[in-house]
Amino acid sequence: MTMNNKSIEISTNLTTEDLKRIGFRQIRTKLIIAGSMLFIFFVFIGLGVLLSLLSKKNNIPLASFVPMLIPIGIFSFVILSFIWVVTKQAKQLGEKIEQTKYIFNEQGVQTESASAFVKTSWSNFLKIVESKTDFLLYTQKNIAIPIPKRFFTNENQITEFRNLIEEKLGKQAKLRK
Repeated sequence: MTMNNKSIEISTNLTTEDLKRIGFRQIRTKLIIAGSMLFIFFVFIGLGVLLSLLSKKNNIPLASFVPMLIPIGIFSFVILSFIWVVTKQAKQLGEKIEQTKYIFNEQGVQTESASAFVKTSWSNFLKIVESKTDFLLYTQKNIAIPIPKRFFTNENQITEFRNLIEEKLGKQAKLRK
């Protein structure tokens, strides 16, 4: 990476693991909701079965709880489907990904690879989010350009990049300090 008058240049070569990590970050809320629903159903069904077994007055057959397993099956299927889709997409994309050079400057982001050359002005980014391991540059609500921090050569260069993003996007920059 080089830095010249608020121009930062990095080369990236994303891996399947990068793509999986970013994909799971994108669906994190859906996984949390589905997992929470699964937990709630487990708790209620478990309590129902336990109370039925402990109650001497009610002789509710355990077979009556079988229909309650349907929501558990559905939420388990949804969670496993999310995981499978992210993993499959990461593997497919990982096979086709090219080394990419990014140049960040006052005007925006310039992206260069063997098959594409794109210039994107800062005003075209909805937001930029910094996670522990990556910067995610959102061009649409659910579409982000991932920039893993490991492609920066030191913490000072990451700080310079944060400063440029903050200057250009203001409140749309969700950065770690």
